[in-house]
Amino acid sequence: PAGPAPTARFSAPAPHRLDRLVMLGDATRLSRAAFDNRVRALGLTGASARALFILAKEDGLSQIELARRLDVSRMALGQTIDRLEKSGHVERRPDPTDRRVWRLHLTKAANDLLPHLAELAADNQAQILENMPEQEVEALKLSLRKITERLRSMPIQLLTEDDPVVGQNAS
Repeated sequence: PAGPAPTARFSAPAPHRLDRLVMLGDATRLSRAAFDNRVRALGLTGASARALFILAKEDGLSQIELARRLDVSRMALGQTIDRLEKSGHVERRPDPTDRRVWRLHLTKAANDLLPHLAELAADNQAQILENMPEQEVEALKLSLRKITERLRSMPIQLLTEDDPVVGQNAS
């Protein structure tokens, strides 16, 4: 008699087809960790420094808008903003047209700190890229720009804690 029918097995893509994405993820994670180590001396986290950089470009964002720009949940960002408010770098102000919304604004302390943060970020980048010839750095920038443009053209929806769970219908 014949044995049981063989079960279908998942056929993973060949490792060489995924290594580029793994390497990109590793580089991102490690570069963030290196930056986090630098800003820790200032009493900040990498997440709080990134929030300050975004607010420097777009002061007055709501917490939801800032969370989307940082690709984090409102709850996680709320803790970061609480720390930045306590340290005197951010203040919450009521939205003039919607009393449910608070707008986030940089303080003078944050604006005074931003040039130093930018210098730390530039030093971090220089250290990461220091052994790469300029031609390779330019090729890397071009490749990353193309990847980013491609990803932005894809129908990607970033989920927040307010979104229905995948596979469930919103009520």
